[in-house]
Formats: sequence, structure tokens, C-alpha cells
Amino acid sequence: MLGLLDRLGGRVVELGPAEHDQIAATTQALTHAAVLGFGMALADLAPGAAGAEPRLDLATIAAVGPPPHQTLLALLARISGGTSEVYWDVQHGNPLAGPARAALAATLHRLAALIDRDDSAAFHAELAGIREFFGPHLDEYRKLCARLFAELPTR
Repeated sequence: MLGLLDRLGGRVVELGPAEHDQIAATTQALTHAAVLGFGMALADLAPGAAGAEPRLDLATIAAVGPPPHQTLLALLARISGGTSEVYWDVQHGNPLAGPARAALAATLHRLAALIDRDDSAAFHAELAGIREFFGPHLDEYRKLCARLFAELPTR
């Protein structure tokens, strides 16, 4: 089976069960939670949302949204248009998904706190820490992003 997957162009990476759960929590649960959280916030800010002041509609948002926003909208459409049971299982079935979501929530609170206290030095330090995480792969991923953005429709 592994040979067939390899011949068909699939990526085969052998992992133990604990390593699989950690990698899946990071690459799937964390990623999907970030996109779903973006979508839930966007829906909360949309016209007619309970308790929200009327805001811009999707057509207006899409017309003025920069490439990162367009990309998040595309990811959100993929996830929300998919099979909800799959995304539920990613979030619910992995015992390490909860800590990944908690880390995402904590970092969003940390970001809000440093902005609220007008701490640009901490903000720049956070970005530097992210750059350090990429190490020698930073330029590779920057180029990938540029290629993705180049494929976005122009308005």
C-alpha cells in the first residue's frame, strides 16, 4: 500500500501513534481552528448577526480585502463547503487538538494584549520569533506565498 501511494504521488511519512497525534494536532486541528475562528468572527461581524452593528457584506469585503484576507476566505469556503463530520473529527477525535486550540486562543489574547498596551517592541519581538521559527525556510515560504497571491483573481 505504501508503495502504491508513493507511485501515485502521495507523501508517505511513517510516524508512531503519539507523533501522529501531535503532528495532526498542529497541521490539521490548529490550522482548521484558525480558519474556523476567522470564519466565526467574520460571521459575527456580518449584517444581521445577533448583537452586531451592520457591517460590510461579503461582496464588499472581498472587493477590498488584501491577498491574505482573500486566501483566508478561500480556505474558509473550502472548509465550510466540505463535510462537517470530517472537520468535527479533526477537532474532537485527536486528544491533542484541545491543547492546540488553547495555544491558538492564548496567542490571540497575547496579541490583543500587546496591541492594547501599545507595545510595538513586543509586537516586533513576536514577529522576530516567528521568523526564527522558519529558520532557513523563511524565504522558501515567502516565495510560496507570492506564488499563491499571484494566482488570486484581480478586481
